[in-house]
Amino acid sequence: MVSVPIYSVFNEKSVFRVVRLHCPNPSHYPSTLLENHGGNMIAEFKVTGMHCNSCMALIKMNLGELKGISEVSGDFGKGNVKVVFDEKLTEVNEIVRRIEQDGYKVVKQSARK
Repeated sequence: MVSVPIYSVFNEKSVFRVVRLHCPNPSHYPSTLLENHGGNMIAEFKVTGMHCNSCMALIKMNLGELKGISEVSGDFGKGNVKVVFDEKLTEVNEIVRRIEQDGYKVVKQSARK
């Protein structure tokens, strides 16, 4: 098991809750699809290293700190992460960096409009 700290941040200066969640050992899943959706972009990533809901919660928290992110959802069992964002405020490279900062890996990227 891997301990993952999860921080609930309600503003830039305050952390109101810190919870330590646990992940079982890894399994791997193999892409990024971008499409334009009403002025926002939808990016779907294939991510390896997510093992449980705690992993998904950590990714949601980290991506939620970025400007322009309006929705983050996913399925750790399938290795999918879906992000709805304003490409004027956040770049895909920054989203990938945030996903990978805690040891997860975006496997492949491709784009379409």
